[in-house]
Amino acid sequence: MSEINQIQRVVVVGAGAMGHGIAQVAAAAGCTVFLNDVTAEAVDRGLARVRARSEEHTSELQSLAYLVCRL
Repeated sequence: MSEINQIQRVVVVGAGAMGHGIAQVAAAAGCTVFLNDVTAEAVDRGLARVRARSEEHTSELQSLAYLVCRL
């Protein structure tokens, strides 16, 4: 696949249930991720969830991220 087709940066609007998961998968694939929400507290909660999940599921997420970001 050429570099033109590869995703390098991802912006996720909403750090809730789906947003933090999307951000985590994109980051595991090596993308630069920008996570945004209406308040800084919401972003902090989303980042805390990402950190907690990444410690538990690193290898699974990297495999999934590879598939998602290479489609």
